[in-house]
Amino acid sequence: MRSLAFGRFGLPLGQTPHMVGILNLTPDSFSDGGEYASFEAAALRWKTMEEEGAAVIDIGAESTRPGSVPVSAAEEIRRLSAVKELIAASSVPVSVDTYKSETAAAVLNWGAQMLNDVSGFQADPETAAVAASAGCAVCLSGSRRTDGGESDIMDAIKRSLERSLETAARAGVKEEKIVIDPGIGFAMTPAQAFEAIRRLKELHSFGLPIELGASRKRLFAAVCGNAPRERAAATAVTTAVGVAAGVDFFRVHDVRINREAALTAAAVFPDRRYPYE
Repeated sequence: MRSLAFGRFGLPLGQTPHMVGILNLTPDSFSDGGEYASFEAAALRWKTMEEEGAAVIDIGAESTRPGSVPVSAAEEIRRLSAVKELIAASSVPVSVDTYKSETAAAVLNWGAQMLNDVSGFQADPETAAVAASAGCAVCLSGSRRTDGGESDIMDAIKRSLERSLETAARAGVKEEKIVIDPGIGFAMTPAQAFEAIRRLKELHSFGLPIELGASRKRLFAAVCGNAPRERAAATAVTTAVGVAAGVDFFRVHDVRINREAALTAAAVFPDRRYPYE
């Protein structure tokens, strides 16, 4: 049985889909900005997500929504330090959502076991070296922001991931530590985002575990016309689609509903295939 190692943790692959619970420590996230900036609020949210079945907690302190303003590594680290105590005491693996090498080094040193880089090591190539040195698990996202002019959405995602994997290999990141993410919503139209979700199986060509991070994103507004906090049901549909496509990890705000959708889809599609089989 293959598994993904997270420091002292390990999660089996190709069986029960895993929920990655999102904890935003930002004042300006598109969905829940400012809600969990205090230790008390963050601790309650963390506990709730664990109780709802999160297999990983993903913490972030810089919004990547369209139009967001980048923050310095120092500010990002300051915000993340609010949950330093929770990282050390967590009963599940902790992932840090950052593309900055300085931030990654700090939080991994505090005890986080995974790095989630939405730029796929392209924004700060030194981040790959930090990940290799720490021996942590990594999630690398494809990004249309660095495409080569491809008109096909999946070709653009694959090309971006190829560059990211090349950077990871040069830095010494072990392949068995890598999860890939199509980067749903980043520089994509809603139609492109839905097409990418429909074609998730094409990412099996990499032979790596896949994460899907579509939670509450604006693509759902195109079909449902609702606000971010009202998109849990729509997100759960894409989670079910992902399970059928052989996705292992789902980065979500609403852990319980997505976990239930994933477990149901897994029962409906017991013969689903995974990219590393």
